[in-house]
Amino acid sequence: MCCDTNGRLMWANQELPYEGGFGPATSPVATDGMVVVVSDPPVGRSRVWALDGGDGAVRWKREWVADERMTSGNNRTPVVVSVRGRSALAHWGYDRLRLLDTASGEDVAVFRFEPRPMDVVASAACDGRHLYMAKTGQTD
Repeated sequence: MCCDTNGRLMWANQELPYEGGFGPATSPVATDGMVVVVSDPPVGRSRVWALDGGDGAVRWKREWVADERMTSGNNRTPVVVSVRGRSALAHWGYDRLRLLDTASGEDVAVFRFEPRPMDVVASAACDGRHLYMAKTGQTD
């Protein structure tokens, strides 16, 4: 939902399903006149929506099969980065970093990595040149 600075409801979009048991724990991200919402549960479908900031209409949506190896779902809030002059949403999933073009939702780049036995809930941070992500330690 979107409220103005006086707390008046401007719009609400109730068409964004979540299939996990705990509900989405990521924060929405405001960028380029849009609000980006992530739903990345451990079962069902993982989804990223870009909603129009003015009226809440879906501008684009991406989805894929959720990774059932996750124990509680992806709770990381994505960050907006610049990649070769393009604005991209850095969505850090269970076993990959996916950079989505903020205008279209299409992949700019996908980096796969070996997942850890525990979910990490820390969000990534970007300083304009580097993207920093926390990693769990090896459990033996």
